[in-house]
Amino acid sequence: DISFPRDLPSIRISPSVLWRRLQLILVLCFVNVGFLAITPYVIYGHPLSSPTLLLILWLSINGPICWWHSRKKQSDNVRQISVKHGIWILEIENRKYYCELNAEILCWQWILIIPLYSAESRSVIRLVILRDSISAEENSILRRWIHSECG
Repeated sequence: DISFPRDLPSIRISPSVLWRRLQLILVLCFVNVGFLAITPYVIYGHPLSSPTLLLILWLSINGPICWWHSRKKQSDNVRQISVKHGIWILEIENRKYYCELNAEILCWQWILIIPLYSAESRSVIRLVILRDSISAEENSILRRWIHSECG
């Protein structure tokens, strides 16, 4: 006799503001490291080099990146996840994926990473849930369910 874990009620996962800010910080770090690498060549190779010119160049590189990131549409809008009879159901943009747990769930205080395998799309979906992605009540329900059913 196969016993399935308790069902997990549907939990709404919103896009994380913290995750978007972390992405912007990483992109700006990579761009600025490149900028710092070429700065000596700009200073010594250009007759009009000055701190003002470097500041204008720096703003002309970082400004559009910040503007683009603020205007970029969130690709994964509101998602929902639930478990019924041992099958994980992930709904992204009105499309349902029926998944199995692929590996152990990472459950830290500020982040949850749930690796799911979708046989339909033959891919692993790593669901990253930060603390600001779900309400405090749903966060508590999800964490208690994971600890009781997944160990």
